This record gives sequence, structure tokens and C-alpha cells, in this order.
Amino acid sequence: MPGVSKIVSIRNKKYLDGGISDSIPIEKAMELGYDKIIVVLTRSEGYQKKIKKRNLLTLIYRKYPNFQKTILERPKKYNETLEKIKELEKNHKIFVLRPSKKIPIKRIEKRKEIIKEQYLLGKKDILDNFEELMKYLGCK
Repeated sequence: MPGVSKIVSIRNKKYLDGGISDSIPIEKAMELGYDKIIVVLTRSEGYQKKIKKRNLLTLIYRKYPNFQKTILERPKKYNETLEKIKELEKNHKIFVLRPSKKIPIKRIEKRKEIIKEQYLLGKKDILDNFEELMKYLGCK
């Protein structure tokens, strides 16, 4: 998580979490030739990231203009990826698991009852979709 995690240097190159530039690397998975792709989303159907003109991270990383640009483009790219996922799912090219309902959970959630509710929803959702998943994988 940028802003919390530290920049890591490897062979004089600086790195942060790759999820910043590609939150749901569906294109990369397809490029690598995977024919069975399961996408696990943490937000319910219809979720879209809000596009902002400014971001606290652009201040924190003001010395890194390319990173700032990536941060500001992230919501648009994320929303475009969600559209691609919908299309691929509709055409049965990927299998998507997503929460069946919205639960108001924070990025860093401390309320145990909310965490447990999210966990139980995930458990229910996978059980409800298990047969479809097995069919997609060619197991049934």
C-alpha cells in the first residue's frame, strides 16, 4: 500500500506495489497464455473508483512525477478493467467472484463484526457459485 509501504531498491531501481499500475492484471494473465482465469473482486457489482484531480499520494511522492501520473490515472484504468472483465465474463472467457452485496468496509478495517460479516459473505458467495466454478474449470 503506497503511503504506508516503503520504496524498495533493487539494482538501483525503485519499486512499490505493482497493484498501483495494474490493480487487476487480467491483460497480463491473458498475455501469459492462461486459459482459465479466476478474478476475485473485493467490491460488489457496479462499483467504480472515483476519479479525482488530486490525491494525497501525489504529495507524498512529489519527487516521482511518473508515479504521480500513474496514481492519478489509476481510477480510470481500474474502471476500464472492470468493463473488460464484464465483457470477458459475459463471453465465458473468465470466471468472476465478487461480493453479492455491498458491505461498508474500510481499507484498513478494525471492527471485528464487519470483518466477520465480509468473511461470511465471501464464504457464502463461493459456496453459491461453486458448481459454476467447477463447470468453468472443466471439473464437472
